[in-house]
Amino acid sequence: MIRPRSRCAPARSLQLETLEDRRLLSASAIALPTVTVGSTNAADHILVRFREGAAPTPLAGTTIGKALALVSNLYDVQLSAKMTVDQALAAYRKDGLVAYAEADVTLSVASIPNDPQFGQQWDLSNTGQEGGTVGADIKATAAYSVVSGVKQIPIAVFDSGIDYTHRDLYLNIWINQKEIPASRSRNLVDYNNDGFISMRDLNDPRNQGVGKITDLNANGYIDGGDLLKPMSKDTQGNDTGLGGWADGISQDGSGYIDDLIGWNSNANNNNPMDGYGHGTHVAGTIGAIGNNGLGVAGIDWNAQLVPVKFFDDSGNGSVTQFIAGLTWALAHGIKISNNSWNDGGYTPALFDAVKAAQGQGHLFVAAAGNSGRNTDTQPAYPADFILDNVVSVAATDRYNNLAGFSNFGVASVAIAAPGVDILSTNPGNNYGLRTGTSMATPHVTAVAAEVWALHPDWNYHQVIAQVLNTATRLPSLNGKVASGLLDFAAAVGVSQTAPTPSALRLVDSQAGGAAGTISKITVKFDSAPPGGVFPLASVSVKAPDGSPITVTGMTLVPGSSGLRFDLTFAVQTKPGYYKLHVGPAAGDTSGNLAVFDSSLYLAPN
Repeated sequence: MIRPRSRCAPARSLQLETLEDRRLLSASAIALPTVTVGSTNAADHILVRFREGAAPTPLAGTTIGKALALVSNLYDVQLSAKMTVDQALAAYRKDGLVAYAEADVTLSVASIPNDPQFGQQWDLSNTGQEGGTVGADIKATAAYSVVSGVKQIPIAVFDSGIDYTHRDLYLNIWINQKEIPASRSRNLVDYNNDGFISMRDLNDPRNQGVGKITDLNANGYIDGGDLLKPMSKDTQGNDTGLGGWADGISQDGSGYIDDLIGWNSNANNNNPMDGYGHGTHVAGTIGAIGNNGLGVAGIDWNAQLVPVKFFDDSGNGSVTQFIAGLTWALAHGIKISNNSWNDGGYTPALFDAVKAAQGQGHLFVAAAGNSGRNTDTQPAYPADFILDNVVSVAATDRYNNLAGFSNFGVASVAIAAPGVDILSTNPGNNYGLRTGTSMATPHVTAVAAEVWALHPDWNYHQVIAQVLNTATRLPSLNGKVASGLLDFAAAVGVSQTAPTPSALRLVDSQAGGAAGTISKITVKFDSAPPGGVFPLASVSVKAPDGSPITVTGMTLVPGSSGLRFDLTFAVQTKPGYYKLHVGPAAGDTSGNLAVFDSSLYLAPN
């Protein structure tokens, strides 16, 4: 099993500024939640991944439950009343048919106190309010004119849900086009001419009335709550044209019933309403309605926000519930997600799920965590998975300094964004200030989505490169993050040519060997090293106790286009984390040196 670490490529700074005024409102400070992995876990089931080709076979005191299809051979294994989690894990970990077994870890929310009163969105336009540093922001006002009118891509917000009735969010809630009942869709018109029926279309009076949709919750506009109301049917089961769009049918055949505006994988239903607040605040930073003379402005004024609720209304969720939500999002073609939760231990199932998303071209933006530690040496997950679709985000304050609570690491954290006293939406048509890497992350997610919307033919590699390579280099972030401070204007205002990362990067590493052993590490680079090889002398491996392991061979993996190499050494059986270090002698064809580290986990046999 792999516990990954990564070193990202250096970035260059490009800036383009075209000023446009924005009017911002005040709000009161409230405490920040940032989601963390807790120390508790489910007592009635565990997660077991069987080896490829092995049939899922239950052991005594357990039964094989549902398959978590996103990860091949991963199952929810139910425990009998007399079987404890520890007993079940011990039994399955001894089974030669099992790749790994783990508890279903509880994911929960922790709070950091936030006292200062703050009246403006300094993160988008810092004019020195509250004594801040002028220009210590993401240059949002300079970017708005560039992205205005651009067709936005859906953004999954994996969190506690979104208040989809909020007056500053309702127009930007995504609608599942394939789930619109045919009896209603044939009466609707895309008045925005953007190729789909949006909340903006539904708030055109011409799309309202019998056979279309009406303001069923009587708040003065059409929102997700109206769509989720039950459809009125006659005695033959036909739509009367009244009520909402929830007809009890999976229109797209996906098996998800009435998933009209998102999904609640915590309760396994179609209602992703936020009863906790964290997800709504995150959503407002990404996509509060812009230029509407109300409340706050998001980064993507016309965002397509997809609420994926895997935390309950107390801020608790699990790995299983996250995987279920990710499975839903990938099934619906969502290409980018915001993950403002972090700071827990490594779980192979979570890694495998994010890796499966990587295989489907999904960009995973994650909070670096709020422990104030160097994650190069003390990783926090999922931000520190060594997968090239994962972007880890640190937090800065209004003075362009790394926030004291923010995790950092030049090898593990890709970029920084504002995360202190961030003004955004709260449930119930409210607004407030929150602090944490949870608040920094949606800035990066939103900008990456804007870049992708401008360049729909790009892949996530190119989008990430554009965001990182245009970040502003700051002395305060040197040695803390791989690139610099997010620069919205530069990211959307540079050349139309697809960028390429400037340095050789390690994008994956996997352990190999017979069951209960490790004798090989396969590494994958983002491009071929010069001459097709890199010096064996640049590689070192250490055992869990810190003792060195001699690497005896390095072989190019056939058919890998010069990207994968097998590093071989004597068979090791000691359980724990094996440390791989490469550099600095390895470099790309332009002479850029690469330095990176990875940790690989060998489970007890």
